[in-house]
Amino acid sequence: YANYQPPSMPPTLQPTVQPTQGSPSVNIWTDFVSSTSDEFLVSVIEDPATGDIYAGGATYGVLPSQTSAGDLDAFLVKYSSDGVRQYTRQYGSSGADHIREVIFYNGNIYAGGEVSNGFGGAVSAGGTDFGFMRISPSTGNLAFTRMVGTTSNEYVNHMAVDSSGNFFLVGVSDVPGNRNGYAACYTSAGQLVWSQRYSSDGAAVDEALGIAPDS
Repeated sequence: YANYQPPSMPPTLQPTVQPTQGSPSVNIWTDFVSSTSDEFLVSVIEDPATGDIYAGGATYGVLPSQTSAGDLDAFLVKYSSDGVRQYTRQYGSSGADHIREVIFYNGNIYAGGEVSNGFGGAVSAGGTDFGFMRISPSTGNLAFTRMVGTTSNEYVNHMAVDSSGNFFLVGVSDVPGNRNGYAACYTSAGQLVWSQRYSSDGAAVDEALGIAPDS
């Protein structure tokens, strides 16, 4: 993960990459969190009050001081505003688990992605389901995990929150011979408000890629 600031702002750490003429930014700090396998970093957010950075994704390996649950595990890494790693957390089940989106809301970390049966003690409807998680910013521990889905595989593409603290997750439900859009809404307390599969006629491919609440 690399943090960037405009060239006019003084670096707090020695840049690892010197900017060239016309470069729009200067590399302030860089950190690598890795295993001997593959990692996927897909979402990075900042706590607006402290400047702390949270980065989420998935790994096929074992991250430093962590344990693999099997297959693909989700992870979250916390950094201070000057790039000092605060913790690394790896979460998983025996199946595939992936954090796709991380949001800081009302003093908590919320993550959305796809998770498998047993993740955080939750029960799957079948295959991978939409996963909605609240995580403690101070420790990185899971406060709760919620799962919703069908007997097919569901995958999250995007998550957003409205001004009332309702979280909306959208993505895909892989029905045999077809692919449908799928969406779900949770409160910040983890209560499922609704979930819905969307499809067109026939064997068309349908997929929800993003969502934007109007308030």
